Amino acid sequence: MATEKTRKRKPAARSTGGPSVKKAKITAKKRTKVRRDSAEKDNGYAGVERRIEQRLERLEKRPEKKAKRTPSIEPQPMESETGSFDVPVKKLRPSPAKSRDGSLKSGLKRILSLLPGSRPHDYDKLIETLEHMDEFGKVPDIETKFESLMMFLYEKYWRVNTSGIEKVPSKGRTLIVANHSGVIPFDGAMIATAIYKFHPARRHARFLIEDWFGQLPFATQFMNAVGQVRACQENAERLLRHDQLVGVFPEGIKGMAKGFKNRYNLARFGRGGVIRLAIKTGTPVVPCAVVGAEEIYIVLGYANWLGKMFGMPLFPITATFPWLGLLGFLPLPTKWYIQFGDVISYDEYGEEALSDNVIVNRLNRQLRSTIQDMVDSALKKRRSLFFG
Repeated sequence: MATEKTRKRKPAARSTGGPSVKKAKITAKKRTKVRRDSAEKDNGYAGVERRIEQRLERLEKRPEKKAKRTPSIEPQPMESETGSFDVPVKKLRPSPAKSRDGSLKSGLKRILSLLPGSRPHDYDKLIETLEHMDEFGKVPDIETKFESLMMFLYEKYWRVNTSGIEKVPSKGRTLIVANHSGVIPFDGAMIATAIYKFHPARRHARFLIEDWFGQLPFATQFMNAVGQVRACQENAERLLRHDQLVGVFPEGIKGMAKGFKNRYNLARFGRGGVIRLAIKTGTPVVPCAVVGAEEIYIVLGYANWLGKMFGMPLFPITATFPWLGLLGFLPLPTKWYIQFGDVISYDEYGEEALSDNVIVNRLNRQLRSTIQDMVDSALKKRRSLFFG
């Protein structure tokens, strides 16, 4: 029985064929499929050609449409030197900005009306402010809006005692160089208030502020509106070319990072940028000493790693901040002294001195020592931190 089963299985295996037979069958199937695909493609191409021919026949049988008539433009006679000739003139629509009253104000009013929460009665006032704003963004007569607040801080809160203000020139380009103090630039605000309120010419002082101060919310817009300008050589030269009164703090960030222990010890005045600016523009320098401002915040240390998160070069830790929250920003009511020194002129130095580092560094050290002597003399006269 076993032999009969094996004999029956062998013919069945042979009937299926070997590998060569299987390959032949697969090849035959592929050829049949290729022929079928090619036939379908031919039929498809023929169908496309047939549809195109039918479309062309319908287009030929379609009647032609009459061309639209264009409106004729009547020529208007114009005269020239040789005679008269006709030129077609087409009337143009008025521009949207001038469709109502033909002025720029109407266009600005329509733009402002699209803003959310806009009030039409304030448009004229806003447009007038923008028209009179200078190239640095200073709002005209901004001092009068903050006069009451500045005078409260000047006369009541810090009780500022100012001397030598008559030494500030009444006109022309002038540089006020002062020692820097405090975390918030209250010293520049009090110097500007003293000159505006008590100087015979009531001049407006434009102080140069550091770039990092613009990282605070709305700080840049506010400082520009009140007349302060970003600190750089180009902005200082432009202000002085227009005979402005410019205030600078050569200590920069180093003056703010001295700490409470090293207060009133002036830091290095940079690389002589103030001296080069005065020589290049022919500007006289008025040294200024401020005493009392470096004690409005008792700085214990700095968390610079935290300041980098807010885009600030330093983050002061004071005796009240951040322990008291926002109340920690409230400055102490110390007694202030502001003293203006004699005018320093650098007219004897020409442009060749700008490239001479020896001369620039020497003049820079002399200016720093002059202001340091003024600060030391004011400290000797002071008897109390809060009562003077």
